Amino acid sequence: MAGESIRVGDVEIVSLTDGGNEAALADFFPHHGPEDWTAFPDYVDEHGKYRTPVNLGVYLIIANDYKVLVDTGVGPVPFAPYPDLTGNLVPTMREQCGFGPEDVDMVFATHMHFDHIGWHVTNVNGRPEATFENAKYAVPRGDWNAIFDPEIAKTKGPHSHDYSQDAADIFDLSRPVAEDLLRAVDVMPVNGEHSLTDEIVTVDTPGHTPGHQSLMISSGRERVFLMGDAIHLPVQVEVPDRVVGADVHPQLAVKTRIETLDWLEREGLMTVVGHFPAPGFGHIVRGEDKRYWRGV
Repeated sequence: MAGESIRVGDVEIVSLTDGGNEAALADFFPHHGPEDWTAFPDYVDEHGKYRTPVNLGVYLIIANDYKVLVDTGVGPVPFAPYPDLTGNLVPTMREQCGFGPEDVDMVFATHMHFDHIGWHVTNVNGRPEATFENAKYAVPRGDWNAIFDPEIAKTKGPHSHDYSQDAADIFDLSRPVAEDLLRAVDVMPVNGEHSLTDEIVTVDTPGHTPGHQSLMISSGRERVFLMGDAIHLPVQVEVPDRVVGADVHPQLAVKTRIETLDWLEREGLMTVVGHFPAPGFGHIVRGEDKRYWRGV
């Protein structure tokens, strides 16, 4: 499925992947047991296990020959507590899309979880170097600040009253990568509606992490919305109010997810979701008295 693409006017969005892993619903949804998923047999089997692997999606957006890589997967080095989870994005990138790391002009992280920035830097002879040597690196400002000063999210931020320490511990797994980034490249923190290119604008979608961002991609009269981890699994389209264990600000994440899904359904926009089954292109639609994901 990697290498499939869609067009948005003159812009091409290519779906890549850094592999995948099985979804442990007990980890994803700590407040819900197997009995809470019996109404969703299309997604969850009789043992409470999610039926499809979680894709580690990466996207290459090509606009006027300018190439923006959105997220970089889990990378070549395993992160605790996932010692068996590594990716192959960079070794197979040319095969997947016809371009190599040297061809990327910008790397953008929707957020700073380890499975989205794993290939940002590569260890070379004991020192970190930019994997995408010719690229600018952009990250959400809220994540960049919070990864170095966790107290921002815990006690100083506007949503400190809505805080999950367990999720913050997951977020903190990425700090070594952030420290390597600080040593290896000039990082550009962005927030709000920041234009990465004329066609690609960041959109704040906070909650999953303090500064989580999505992207609006526009060309001509066409638009596509790339959601990042504002949502993880297609079943959440039906139950967006269920708290995800990795959401640093859980209630804010629920609010963001519900409002974004409502908006996407209303607007009828093509949507791109990296953890949905590859290639992750589809629409939020309503039918049979429910809302669901319809992939293309």
